[in-house]
Amino acid sequence: MSLSLSDSGDGHHAGNSVDFELVFTVGAHDVSAVRALFADNGSEFFEIGLATKGPGVVFRGPDGAEKPLPGASWRHAS
Repeated sequence: MSLSLSDSGDGHHAGNSVDFELVFTVGAHDVSAVRALFADNGSEFFEIGLATKGPGVVFRGPDGAEKPLPGASWRHAS
């Protein structure tokens, strides 16, 4: 998935690529508008989770069962 964005003037821009995907949060009231924006630009938009208040991260499968996420979490070096 990618959206072509205009060049910012510094040579940096997003273009068609298969080597990355964007993961971000969208407020529930904006999902329809974001889905339409992606569709208008020939891209797909997938809802993959839900952010809620509280500690931790949980994987909930299609059957509703909660499981720990495999692997180690990634933290950005600050």
